[in-house]
Parts: sequence; C-alpha cells; structure tokens
Amino acid sequence: MSFRSTSGGLSGMPLASMPAVAIDTETTGLDVEKVRIVEIGAVRLETCAPGEQRVYSELVDPGIPIPGASIEIHGITDSDVAGAPPFPERMAEFAAWAGPAVVIGYSIGFDLAVFRAEHERHGLPWQPPRTLDVGHLVDLVAPALPEKSLETAAGWLGVEVSGRHRA
Repeated sequence: MSFRSTSGGLSGMPLASMPAVAIDTETTGLDVEKVRIVEIGAVRLETCAPGEQRVYSELVDPGIPIPGASIEIHGITDSDVAGAPPFPERMAEFAAWAGPAVVIGYSIGFDLAVFRAEHERHGLPWQPPRTLDVGHLVDLVAPALPEKSLETAAGWLGVEVSGRHRA
C-alpha cells in the first residue's frame, strides 16, 4: 500500500526524464505524530498517455474534527471531507495513480513524515519513496537568496504563487 518508487536504474538519468510526481498535502495541523491528512494533491511531471489523469487532488476523511486554525489556512472543513474515503482507501488509490515515480516536493520532509505517521496509525506498511526536495535544489542554485521559502524561490524563478494552501 506504500509508495512504489522506482528501485534502481535512475543513476545518470537526466532529472527531466525521470518519472516523477510533485506532491503536497493539507493536514489537521503541524504535529506530524498527531495530525491527519485531509487532502492529497499531486501533479505527474511526465508525458501522460491519452486519457491518463495528470493531476490528482482528492480529499481524505481524517476521522477527527478539523481544527479551526487549520481551516483558516487551507479552507477545508469537516463538511468538505464528510463522505470522503479514509486514509487507507485514499492512499491505495493514490499509490496506484502515482506508480513507481520519484516523489518531488518543496520541503517535502513534512509531507513524508505525515504519510509515514498515517501508515503507522493504520497499521499499513511504510516504505519511503525515492524523493527529491526542490528546496535543496534552490540551496544549490541560488545560495544568495535571503530565505528559502517557496514564495521566495518562486519569485526568483518568475513564477506566480496562487492557491498556496490547497494541495
């Protein structure tokens, strides 16, 4: 049920040609051991076959009330997730969609820690996927940036950030 990242065979492969998905999550808070995922979002960063879904954005029933402070950040309410599948079901669907891709994100450590905690909470096996934290690339190519936030990096690249807190 865990991610099925490509095992081996990537050495020397240009980054742009790797099968990859960029992921983000929205959660019930910031304590990785206690929070629950309420939304999983991802974009396939490779050419898709005709009819293949390039974007994945699905709500997850966290099984607990979503705190008001979290709702203020991402706007996802208890009524939004009512009827959504719980984590085990949604994760199986997401893992099948993502396939063996390298998982990419900005400061991805939080998302991975929450995925791990959710797997453990539900008694699911956890195998960390191969990952690339884009924040580390920013450190390498733009060491003079005053801060390494997503907004700063996006501005440096000339990319407008919108809808920031929705996976």
